[in-house]
Amino acid sequence: MFQSFTIKNFRCFRELTLAPLERINLIAGKNNTGKTALLEAIHLHCHPNDCNLPLDINKDRGIEEPVKDLWKVAGWLFHDQSSGKDFELSSRDEHGAERTLKVRLTDRLDAAEILSERERLELATHAPYFLNHAPYLVLGYQKGGEGWVHSIAAPSSPGVGLMSVSARAAESIPCRFLSVSSSAVSSDVENFGSLEAAKRQGEILPALQLLEPRLQRLSLVPFAGKPVIHGDLQGIDRLIPMPLMGEGVRRVMSIVLSIATVPSGVLLLDEVETGLHHSVMVQVWQAIAEAARRADVQVFATTHSYECIQAAQQAFQAQESPGLRLFRLDWIGDEIRVAVYKQEILNFAIEMTHEVR
Repeated sequence: MFQSFTIKNFRCFRELTLAPLERINLIAGKNNTGKTALLEAIHLHCHPNDCNLPLDINKDRGIEEPVKDLWKVAGWLFHDQSSGKDFELSSRDEHGAERTLKVRLTDRLDAAEILSERERLELATHAPYFLNHAPYLVLGYQKGGEGWVHSIAAPSSPGVGLMSVSARAAESIPCRFLSVSSSAVSSDVENFGSLEAAKRQGEILPALQLLEPRLQRLSLVPFAGKPVIHGDLQGIDRLIPMPLMGEGVRRVMSIVLSIATVPSGVLLLDEVETGLHHSVMVQVWQAIAEAARRADVQVFATTHSYECIQAAQQAFQAQESPGLRLFRLDWIGDEIRVAVYKQEILNFAIEMTHEVR
């Protein structure tokens, strides 16, 4: 698990550090304080080989310019669009291992120095457009005192996607981003199918049973010609499609399925309370905590809701060991700063009805 995470020159952040981190990390703050950008930064940091991911996170926000205009498209990733300077994402884990990802837009000469002679020859033969057009998106990754590992990307031909060339494969961390706009139904089926193939489908039941105690098992059953997850409820003689059990149960199923499919990794949840009534949020947080503990997953979740924060505090207050930390982002002058609430401080703030969103 990450113990600290630092962002420099990314999106709205000039520099920001979150520390110390917990198993469950709740990110609060007003609109436009960088909550989603923070999740995007962690997502990029976990996938240092994926040259297309920086552009994919822009697409999720509706920014989808032609790839050939890389200066314009990728420029939005840098603080104040200052793409002449790297953005840097770094972390330290519970074992003391430090990881750093640096991303920059650069010219042909700079990019060519990173490529090996063999890679330059292969590109000259198979993708001359790559060598003759700038800018290049360069991802540099370092773990501990090891050498830097680079991946480079640029348009492979006019109007076509990015082509990436890796000097060496960098270490990726299992990570899943569950955004508000994520297509949950198809992803749920795929995730459940993976668990079922590994005979691990029972792992998600304890979390779901906190919301629906009658649930005995889950199964993939054809419905209108497509596989659909069904639930077996005690006392009902037919399996019920999970989408018909209500938005709350389906949303929690998506979350716990995502957790189960990134063991020893990271789950990023944008607006965690979406589709959930405040009256069930304590059980939701208990379900998330149970699933995260079982899979050894670290969770980062954003919220606008005071009820959501209060429910998290109540759910974790009942646990023997702490596992929750709240980080509130605020604009202070022209920079975003973070206020950290460890569990005992959050308990006091909630009791005193202090504003912590």
